[in-house]
Amino acid sequence: MEKIDNLQVWPSQKTLLQLFVIWCIALSATTLYCYSHGLVSSDGQPDLVFSLRWAFEILLFWLLALPVLLSLCEQVLPVVSVTKRLAMLVGLAVTTSLMGFSVQLLIWWPESLSSILYLSYQYLPKALIASGVIILMAVVRDLRSKTLVKEKKAEQVIQPGSQLLVMAGADQKLIDINNVIYVQSSGNYLELFSQGKSYLYRATLSSMAEKLQSHSFIRIHRQYLVNTRWIDTLMTQKTGQLVVRMSDGSLLPVGRNFKAALSQFKI
Repeated sequence: MEKIDNLQVWPSQKTLLQLFVIWCIALSATTLYCYSHGLVSSDGQPDLVFSLRWAFEILLFWLLALPVLLSLCEQVLPVVSVTKRLAMLVGLAVTTSLMGFSVQLLIWWPESLSSILYLSYQYLPKALIASGVIILMAVVRDLRSKTLVKEKKAEQVIQPGSQLLVMAGADQKLIDINNVIYVQSSGNYLELFSQGKSYLYRATLSSMAEKLQSHSFIRIHRQYLVNTRWIDTLMTQKTGQLVVRMSDGSLLPVGRNFKAALSQFKI
C-alpha cells in the first residue's frame, strides 16, 4: 500500500462550532471568577471590562489551539501501538500546555523568577486539564466512529451470489464480496483485503471494477478499488492530495482523474 505522509485533518464546521461554544463558556466562567474576586477583594471595586479582558488574554491561545489539538489527536488515534499512542497524546498535551504558558509569559512579562514560578503554578495545571479534555473529546469521537462502522457491518445483508473464489496461499477459498474492504492491483493479480486478511484473485482492475460495481465498489485510483461501505474518513494532505481512510485504518490515495467517483460524499 502506498504510504501517505503529512496528513492534515481539520475538524468539521459542526465540531469547530462546538469548540467555540466550549471556549465561550470557559471565557464566561473565567470572567465571572475575576469579577467575583473583585467583589470580595479589599478595594471592593470590581470591573467587568477588566475582568473580560483578563479572561480573554488568558484564553486567546486556546481559541486557536483547540481545533489544532483536536485535529492532531485524531491523527494520532489510528496508531496501532497503545503505548505509542498514549505517549504521543501525553506529548501533545504537555507541548500544548507549554506553548500556552509561553504565550502567557509574553502577555504578562513577569520580571522575577518568583513571578514566573507563580504564573506556572497558576496556569500549567489548568492548561493540562484543558488539553486532557480535548484529548478525551477526540477519543470519544474516535470510539463513536468505530462503533458506527461496527453497526454498519452488522446491518449489512449478504446478497445472493456475492462470493468470490480467491487464492489463500496454496488453497482456494470463497469470500463474501461485501466483506472486502478494498482491492489493490498487484502485478498480474489483484489483492483483496477482507477482515484483516488478504487474498489473491487473477483479473485486471478494470474487469473487477465492472464486476463489483453493483456491490458499492468504486475506483479511486489506478491501483485501488474501495468498498464504499467501509470508507471511514476522507482526508486532505497539505499539498491538496485527497486520501481515503478505510475502516481497517488503511490510507489510500485518490487519483486526480477519479475524484468524481466520490461525488456522493460531497467532496
